[in-house]
Formats: sequence, C-alpha cells, structure tokens
Amino acid sequence: MSAARAASSGGNGWAASLAWNRTTIACLFTVAAMVLGGGGSGASETELALQLIAALACAAWIALPPLTPAVPLSRAVLALGALVLALPLVQLVPLPPVLWQALPGRADEVASLALVGAADRWMPWSMTPARTLASLLATVPPVIAMAMASRLDRRGRNALLATIVVVAFASVLLGAMQLASGATGGWQLYSPAHVGYLIGFQANRNAQADVLLVAILA
Repeated sequence: MSAARAASSGGNGWAASLAWNRTTIACLFTVAAMVLGGGGSGASETELALQLIAALACAAWIALPPLTPAVPLSRAVLALGALVLALPLVQLVPLPPVLWQALPGRADEVASLALVGAADRWMPWSMTPARTLASLLATVPPVIAMAMASRLDRRGRNALLATIVVVAFASVLLGAMQLASGATGGWQLYSPAHVGYLIGFQANRNAQADVLLVAILA
C-alpha cells in the first residue's frame, strides 16, 4: 500500500510538473509576443524574432508528454485558428487567367504582363503576394498563443492572465519614462512618430490602448 501511495504521489507530482512546464511556456511566449509584437510590419526584425520564438515554443510544447488528464483542443478554437490562417492563405493560391483577370483592379497588371507575353500565366488573388505571405506569418504567433491558452487548466489560465497584467504594467512604466523624456523621443522602441504619448512596447498609442484594455479585462 505504501509503495502504491508513493507511486501515485510521484505520478501526480510528475503531472503537476508537466502542467507547470506547459504553463511556463505559454506565459513566456505571451511575454515575448507582448514585447516583440508591437512593431507590426514596420519592424521586420522583431516580427521575425517573434515568429522564430513561436516556432520554438510550439516545438517545446509538443515535445512535452500530454497532461493526465489532457485538456483537449476545442473544436471552436481549432475552427477559429483555421479561419484566421485561411484568409491570407487562400489569397496566395494561384488562379487561372480567366479568374484572376476578371478580378477588379487587375487591368493594369494584365496590360503590363501582356507586354512581356505573360498575361496567360496563373496568378494569385493577392496583388502583393510577398506582403500577404508576411501577413500569414504574422498571424501564426497569435493562433499558437490561442491554442496554448485553450489547452491550459484553470490554474494555468490564471497564470497567463497574471502574465498579461504584469507585462502591461511594465509597458506603463516604460511609457512613463517615454513621457518623461519629452520631445527627445527617448525610450522609444520603434518609430518616433508618436513622441509625447505613452506607447510602451507598442509602435503607436492605439495599439497601446488595446494592450491596456486587454490587461483591464485580465
């Protein structure tokens, strides 16, 4: 009996350790997303860094054995993530000439390609595939974060909410230093276009307002 209790206790401790590890991954990834994800497409370096961190976090999450009992990924989260990724992905699918040439705003493109004899080639729905691909890659980290949050138990989700509040508070402190720097634009992480405003880790004051609203809800 004592051996059975020890084994059971060890198993519960092992499961709790796994839960804490997965919670830690989700929380650290949230910190990275809130700190590095505020620059948008204008800050390609931090955006790329966040995408790489998302891939590492996802790999670390998958490498951990499932919890006992495992928290299943809900169909609603799966469907929402698929729809978010499908929107830019569909625009990258090559279409036959009869379809893409009939789309509005493509007359100039058709005329330009006709000059080099390439008007009959298959083209994607998007007129700027590179930017559409960048948008697709930019949506991957939030989808991963959503999937991670859905797999956490109540304690893990509470820790995730606390992480959001702490990072938002740090963003306010950084914003206070930004305001204190005056017109010099000190402590700005991105473009100095919003000097004189509390923007924290974000590139503009509107994004910072969104962060603070999310933190208030958290």
